[in-house]
Amino acid sequence: MTHSFTKLPGSDTDVRVQSEFGGWERSHPVDAREEAVARRAIDVAAEAARDAEGQPGWPWFARVDMLVDPDSETEEPAVLELEVIEPSLFFHLPGLDDAEHMESKG
Repeated sequence: MTHSFTKLPGSDTDVRVQSEFGGWERSHPVDAREEAVARRAIDVAAEAARDAEGQPGWPWFARVDMLVDPDSETEEPAVLELEVIEPSLFFHLPGLDDAEHMESKG
């Protein structure tokens, strides 16, 4: 996992987080629970995409979208989407260096 960010709505009256609706992003420290959920989502996808020789189909890169329900008892992150086809990776956020994040982080 290379980085994490939070998407926020642009106002209290509009819950959409996309930039065209006033939403914005900020860097977010990588949380161990979120990283474990993200890695598990990618593992599941790789297993589902085995090739003809039976090898896992690991994506070159992916974005795992999650949310945490603050009203839940455990506040565990849940996967909303695993984006592997042209994901926006939000390298434009402060503190992120494109070249550094194009390398594999394992």
